[in-house]
Amino acid sequence: MSQSEPRICFSDLQLQYCPKIGGDMSQRSDAEYVPFNRNNYGNDSTSVKISAFAACKSFMACGTFDGRILIYTYDDDRPRAELKMTTTFRITGLSFNANCTLLLASCFDCDLWLIELTNFQTVRTHKHGSKILDCAIDPECHINGPLSCVFIDNGGATNNNQNNKVIRLKPATSLFNRNSTNSEPQEISNNEVGLEKIVWQGDVIAWASSKSFTIYKNGQKTPYVPRSASYEWGSRASFLFSPNNDSLTVFFKGSLFEVTLSPKVNIQPKNSNMGAKKNVIIMARTPDFDARLIQPADKGSPPKIEFVSSNDCYEAPIPITGFDPNEFLCLTQGPNDIILALPWNVMGITRATQSEVIEFYLSNDRIETCFQKFRESQAQMEAFDRFQLVLKIIRHLLAKNDVDSCVNFCKDFATPKDWVEIIKSFEASNRLKSIAPIIPLDIPELTKEDVTKILRTMVLECPAHIFQEKFKHIMPNRYNASQLIGDISRQAEREPSLNESLMILQHSLDNHQNALQTALEIKHPSFFQDIEIFSQYDFVKKNFFKVLQIFPKLLPDFLMRHIDDLPPAKLLKKSNKALNRANQETTKLIEDFKLYYLDQLYKAHNPIIQNEEYGTELASLYIRNRNPETMKFLQSTTSYRLMEICREAESAQMYPEAAFLYYTAGSKKKGMDIHLRYINDAQKALDYAKQCDDKDVWKMISDHSYKNKEYLACMLDDLPNLNIKMKDFINKIPEDMKLDNFEELARKSLNEYKRKLRTAQLAYEIVSKDAFGAFKRSFETYKMGKKTQF
Repeated sequence: MSQSEPRICFSDLQLQYCPKIGGDMSQRSDAEYVPFNRNNYGNDSTSVKISAFAACKSFMACGTFDGRILIYTYDDDRPRAELKMTTTFRITGLSFNANCTLLLASCFDCDLWLIELTNFQTVRTHKHGSKILDCAIDPECHINGPLSCVFIDNGGATNNNQNNKVIRLKPATSLFNRNSTNSEPQEISNNEVGLEKIVWQGDVIAWASSKSFTIYKNGQKTPYVPRSASYEWGSRASFLFSPNNDSLTVFFKGSLFEVTLSPKVNIQPKNSNMGAKKNVIIMARTPDFDARLIQPADKGSPPKIEFVSSNDCYEAPIPITGFDPNEFLCLTQGPNDIILALPWNVMGITRATQSEVIEFYLSNDRIETCFQKFRESQAQMEAFDRFQLVLKIIRHLLAKNDVDSCVNFCKDFATPKDWVEIIKSFEASNRLKSIAPIIPLDIPELTKEDVTKILRTMVLECPAHIFQEKFKHIMPNRYNASQLIGDISRQAEREPSLNESLMILQHSLDNHQNALQTALEIKHPSFFQDIEIFSQYDFVKKNFFKVLQIFPKLLPDFLMRHIDDLPPAKLLKKSNKALNRANQETTKLIEDFKLYYLDQLYKAHNPIIQNEEYGTELASLYIRNRNPETMKFLQSTTSYRLMEICREAESAQMYPEAAFLYYTAGSKKKGMDIHLRYINDAQKALDYAKQCDDKDVWKMISDHSYKNKEYLACMLDDLPNLNIKMKDFINKIPEDMKLDNFEELARKSLNEYKRKLRTAQLAYEIVSKDAFGAFKRSFETYKMGKKTQF
């Protein structure tokens, strides 16, 4: 079952006391102090019950049943002063003046003491003739002025509830006047029954008895007896003054009464049964709300505290056990809302602050709601409170090992000031790597050493791409580059994966040669891009063979883009030089590079290919690799050593290329011989013969056709177009080489021959007629006396 959002918060103030009486407080060890709490109940040797309590803006004071007064500040749980009064009776009353410089104390042993709070010394005492039940100091008293107070006595009666009196010690007649030694207390009320409480606020003194309450102002006493006072369940009278003391609300016997004080005292009931309905026991007032202590109908349940303001009302059970409303009880305003004092402990009760609400969701691991509440309320928080809450959230999430939520929180809410402490928290838990990617490294709150440390963490513990992205946006003066590079270099020797980040750092320090060396070793894809960006083309020249080994496919294209910076002739010489000491694998690598590079140069019409040396090298590489571009290249240029390439082509069994090369070299018969012996393609051989148109070549193919029906059929099919004597060719065909389709081929050849003959005759006639017409026209022109072309 999930808990509801807290509206009220409780904190046991853990006020300490020492069971030992007397001695120097400063000489006591921490172990000698124990808190007021119920764990001490029943242990008479150490237990001390609280019998009176008062609080002001600077101090709290506890009176005990063994006659001690302990004075605390709100910052310490151990008493600032521990006074053992000259009595063994209980302390019955405590009261601070308005500026917290004096404390009035009374005890059941007829004594009053005035304690100065600058040095916690008793400065005045008063011995009364009767038991004193409660007291109140004039709030306007101050250490250098007249002193006055009021108190309740039991009238000398054996029964404390009979004939009680309210006594005032006036400045002019009492020991509390520093200039007088007389003690003449003045009764301002007597014959009261069951007086239980007296207060002095401004110029108003108020007290309550078992049947009525009284407002005393300017020497005038205004008692009020409610019509019904039947509500007796542990109810305590409470006087709730307004902030400017011009009115008050009285809670008495379960009912509320509104009291106006100006121009005269006027008392009106407000709600006669509020206390009875809710079992309200006691009340207190702050400038913002009224606090009510409520005893549930089930008396075994813990009491509740209710806060009531003009527009809101909420309650919460008080986390105590064994509550008895008939024992000592005090509910009063403190500097932070309300203080509840019980016989065994003192508790602070406050409205839940925004921070406490957020901490509630945090402690219950309702992280999304915690973040949402923080988002809604952070603008209204004080800067210090917000900062402390940020740290608390971060440390809680880290302790829970919820790093993802912690990172998201920092990303959404952290301010520059927050980041410094956030970094410390993450570093202390060895999780700096988790937050490093989102730390804004440009904030001035981070020192150069901080940024260097964060970058080092990112390099060593985060993926490289995260560091690289972060590093793009950081100025060089924000970190110690040389120190960082030194650290990473040493680490990279053991962890090669760091080299990528090391390369980036080296570039940042303009150490481009080392950076490129690192990039080369790790085969980084940005290697060539970095050379272009930083114009480091000399690095390729110096490390050509290693670059070739690492990037054999990318290097030629890169070189083609930068021919002016990396001239081909020098690089080809370097590659040839490397061949001299290369093994088989390396030789293949270099030759593949040269083939691709020279091919690109050829296609780009680079003039280097017109150099016979490089033209021959490309032709040789084409042939050795049986490249389909070989014939195209050989036909397009003569910039190669012809006979060398001829022999290489024939040796490589590149027969079409070899035949072409021999033809080019004038060895036509050699070319035909290659066709007839190796290529064995009748149509290609016939085309080659036509290209050569050499009688020896015609004889070679003719003789070959007499032995090969495929060649014979090919020649017969194209016989009219061959520069041979057709009749002789046909007559020489051996009897056993007659073809099944011989007549068809002969008829086709004859028809083709007739077609060509007729075409020739027509052409002759056209030319002849055209020539005669031209002569006739010229002659006519001549007869007309004009010049002609004849």
